[in-house]
Amino acid sequence: MQQQVNSLKLPQWQIVKLTSTGYETVGDLLSSTPLELSQDTGISHTDAVQMIQVARNATQISQQLDDALIPVQQLLENEQNLNPIVTFCAKLDQALGGGIPLGKITEFCGPPGIGKTQLCMQLAVSAQIMEECGGCNGSVIYIDTEGSFLPERLYDIAKATVGYLNATVEKNDDKESASKLSTFTPEFIMEHIYCFRCLNYLEVIATVNILEDFIQERSRKVRLIIVDSIASPFRYSFDDLVMRTRVLNGIAQQLIRIATDHELAVVLTNHITMRFNSNSDSSQLLPALGETWGHTCANRTILFMENGVRYARLYKSPQKQNATVSFQIKTSGIRDAAPNISELSSFETGNSTKKLKLS
Repeated sequence: MQQQVNSLKLPQWQIVKLTSTGYETVGDLLSSTPLELSQDTGISHTDAVQMIQVARNATQISQQLDDALIPVQQLLENEQNLNPIVTFCAKLDQALGGGIPLGKITEFCGPPGIGKTQLCMQLAVSAQIMEECGGCNGSVIYIDTEGSFLPERLYDIAKATVGYLNATVEKNDDKESASKLSTFTPEFIMEHIYCFRCLNYLEVIATVNILEDFIQERSRKVRLIIVDSIASPFRYSFDDLVMRTRVLNGIAQQLIRIATDHELAVVLTNHITMRFNSNSDSSQLLPALGETWGHTCANRTILFMENGVRYARLYKSPQKQNATVSFQIKTSGIRDAAPNISELSSFETGNSTKKLKLS
């Protein structure tokens, strides 16, 4: 159906001129030159140029909307065909619905030293596991804002992951997977993690703005973007909290669009803050950066420690119940806590839970 000229953002007198001289649709307008339009309607050449430009802009917007329309069934099938990124902690993966979902933003919040960066480095390795083994087989972009990214530690996790996969393949006598794993080395993993060091919020904004072009230039598909952490450059750099919220929301919208368009996961780390109840002596740990920021993240998990045990509490999820599970950090990376560790609360597992196929 052709868009009518009376739907364009033009002065009423110009619309009257157009319709009275036979220009009923945007297509009629675009098929004329400024000179022809000026002669037909009696308007100035400058006005004719501006009217055609308005029509072109409207057509581009309409085309973008048409391209963005996707049947819900197709969206469901796309999500089901994408392997989540496993954390190598089975309980945490189950709580998250199989792992870190692609196409969405997932946030991990917690105090210093709780393991946020360790988890990010584990995910940077896990995202590169072959699809045949339940992975995503993609490159990783790592935006480091705190200087906590350690290549030596990342290499340890990569080496342990490669060793685990090779041992599992050998145990299962899977010669086809063994052949493909011959090139999956710690060095290969390290080569496909691209680290950006951002010292302030302006560098973060600049880096996010170039991500689209950077992703398109990679020969191996990017499956994960990590920002560790989103809080550091913004939490204390803005006196105007309203402006900070606007800037953060702009970054979030860009990351959501990139995650959706390129079918990749975005993982952010955040600080936590304490909220005191004015009516009692109780307090509550909450993610930093305010309530508005919380709406941008599809999944939010708070990491904390109790009695010397690390826990992950699923704080927000569109499809899974809130849950609290234990985990530990080993030389090999993120793993399940020791069997004798009791959970703070139980959680349900559903049919959507996906496990690493090699295990």
